[in-house]
Amino acid sequence: MATSISLAGVTGMIAHRRMLEVVGDNLANLSSTAFKGSRVTFSDVFANTMSRGTSPNASIGGTNPRQVGAGTQISSIDKDMSQGTLQATGRDLDLAIQGEGYFVVTDGAQDFYTRAGTFDLDEDFGLVHTGTGMRVRAASGEPIQIPIDAGVPAKATTQVTLAGNLSADARPPATEVLRASLPFTAGGTPATLSTDLNALDDNVVDYVPGDIITVAGRDVDSSVVTGDFVYGTGAGQNGTTVGDLINFINSLYTGATASLDANGELVLTANAEGNADLALTVTDAIGNTGSTRFSDHAMFLETDGYDGDVVDSSIEIFDSLGRAHALKLQFRRSLTGWDLDASIPPEDGTIIDGAVQGLTFNPDGSFSLVAGSGTGDPLIRFQFDGLTEPQVISFDFGTPGDFDGLTFFGGLSSATATDQDGFEAGSLASLSVTPEGIIQGFYTNGLRQDLAQLQIASFANPAGLERVSDSLFTASPNSGKAVVGTAGAGRNGTVVAGALEGSNVDVAIEFTRLISAQYGFQVNARSITTTSDTLQELVNILR
Repeated sequence: MATSISLAGVTGMIAHRRMLEVVGDNLANLSSTAFKGSRVTFSDVFANTMSRGTSPNASIGGTNPRQVGAGTQISSIDKDMSQGTLQATGRDLDLAIQGEGYFVVTDGAQDFYTRAGTFDLDEDFGLVHTGTGMRVRAASGEPIQIPIDAGVPAKATTQVTLAGNLSADARPPATEVLRASLPFTAGGTPATLSTDLNALDDNVVDYVPGDIITVAGRDVDSSVVTGDFVYGTGAGQNGTTVGDLINFINSLYTGATASLDANGELVLTANAEGNADLALTVTDAIGNTGSTRFSDHAMFLETDGYDGDVVDSSIEIFDSLGRAHALKLQFRRSLTGWDLDASIPPEDGTIIDGAVQGLTFNPDGSFSLVAGSGTGDPLIRFQFDGLTEPQVISFDFGTPGDFDGLTFFGGLSSATATDQDGFEAGSLASLSVTPEGIIQGFYTNGLRQDLAQLQIASFANPAGLERVSDSLFTASPNSGKAVVGTAGAGRNGTVVAGALEGSNVDVAIEFTRLISAQYGFQVNARSITTTSDTLQELVNILR
């Protein structure tokens, strides 16, 4: 009996000592990155059955089995694989996983798995686990190597993206028109080009050869126009009909054309749409024999010339050498839609083709197409100084029939250049990691590139992983094989940059276990002491 008591006590002491070791290990790793605590469970050790139970009968009741155990044993030491609290560090290459999964690192011969994302770059710019120097695997399976020294070459701009509204309320261009306040008539009917000036109803005294009619005014560009029409058909004389006078007027104007309409009204029309400063007066020279009441036919402004409303924008573009240039864009309202003119500073180069004509829109205000062709097509061309080939740039006006680019609604215009695809040469300035575990490089030219993606492993039974040092694990027969993928895919969690996972050890729980383990060890030690005292009494009896 004493032997069985001692044996039970010894098993209890051994088991509780092991529990003390586990609790002590948990508490020691309270601050260890991504540490996973463990717990101990006990089970009894059955040793001896003194009698088996009996069933009741008509004369006597049944009895239960009489059994004596041989103590306790460690049933399991289970790892708690739950996530610890994520703690911000502000360091770009400190990484944590929110959710399931493990980073994969390798020593070249074997893969290890960890949630302690304390990573850094080594001398060769490989991404390594700082505690061990093991290399971190990419989603491709290869160790991650960051091309620190590899810069990004310059890229010439080939496309400019446009967005915003071109107002349907914008004022279109107009051609300036001057018209006589009264028509010229002859015999009460509208005059024609062949009507003699002396036949006009407003002719007061007939002209004689040599009489002068003075023409004065301004051309579209505000330049002064003046000339003397000499009546007659002889040498040095300009004619005798209304048509002859109009032809003389046209010889003086370069930006406008005079005509006589069907009503006999004199009309002066600018040759092109846009702002103009036309003026025209016709008077008799002093000393003439003949005269006409030209003042009754004074010219008035019928239509004011206008260039059309404009919307200005600009964006920085790049040539093939990475040199920046200011691209100025001006949208101009046309009679049917909008046109676009592009320009660069003269000191940067020359414009080969800077016009895009005929931006048209659907009835619902969505972009339709560019109607222009040739020099009005959707492409612009520049010859930058120092380069042999011209640079061709296209525009992204938006998806036809959609509203993701330029639109044509009422209200204010807001059209602008929002993006372009060129950049200057750049070098790597910093790194960041996305929730998908993509390591991105940020370059001095503002460019961002994906450099690598972290491999993330998951297991059917994470608690079955075998723990090694430095917060690393290896696969075991009961963990299942590693299923590798990327962050955010399947059951894998996402990566949190600038943070580390803390230990999942709960101090309150561990102190409770510590007290329980200590008390269990003490009482089992007491049972051995009691057994010793009992044996001593037996010895004394035998004396």
